Amino acid sequence: MISRLWRSPFSVLPNWRCPRCERGHFQLDGEVKARYPLGWEEHISIHEVSGYFSASMICSYKSCGQDLLVHGEFDMDFDGTVNDYGDYELVEMLYPKSIIPAIPIIDLPNEIPVKTKRQFERSFSLFWMDRAACASVLRTAIESIADDLRIPREWSRGHWMTLSHRIGILNQTHPPLADAFHVIKDLGNQGAHTDEVDTERLLKAFELMEIDLDEIYSSKKAARTRLIEELRKK
Repeated sequence: MISRLWRSPFSVLPNWRCPRCERGHFQLDGEVKARYPLGWEEHISIHEVSGYFSASMICSYKSCGQDLLVHGEFDMDFDGTVNDYGDYELVEMLYPKSIIPAIPIIDLPNEIPVKTKRQFERSFSLFWMDRAACASVLRTAIESIADDLRIPREWSRGHWMTLSHRIGILNQTHPPLADAFHVIKDLGNQGAHTDEVDTERLLKAFELMEIDLDEIYSSKKAARTRLIEELRKK
């Protein structure tokens, strides 16, 4: 995961990788269209200007041609460069709030079940508009992974089992994975009960999940298991 691709604001929209062909990267198709507040020239300084923007992007791989629509907010800030008059340049700093289709923040294994994959796809969409909701969906995603690992949802008498108890059962066979699930659960709980979740913590959670997803679902793991079983045969 290249974390700089997900840290807004951007003075220039990143060249995100196309999720359709996975070969090309998105490039601007035209210019970023900024909508300034009416009458801003008369009432506020340029340094205080903020508004909305929209942009259309297209995959650089010619055989693909996937479109991408980006909408969000912007404000003005200095970009650190100096113009011919010795003044610092003011640029529009872009804060995406909606990207369609959603850009995968992490790579998902081909072997991941559809139900679990959909939870991660939901988190990718929510990342831009609602970090707290995104964290909450990541918590739902580890519930789905627990299902994939056949961790029971109910006790023997039919009573519902909390996620903490399910992680406790997972800890008996996969201690490192259980440790990861505990911190993701706590982050998801924070998202469910607060309005904000720190972006850096959320990106670290995605990075952690990318490592664990590869360990759980990768075809290499299945091949490893198969080779061990074959070598056990006499």
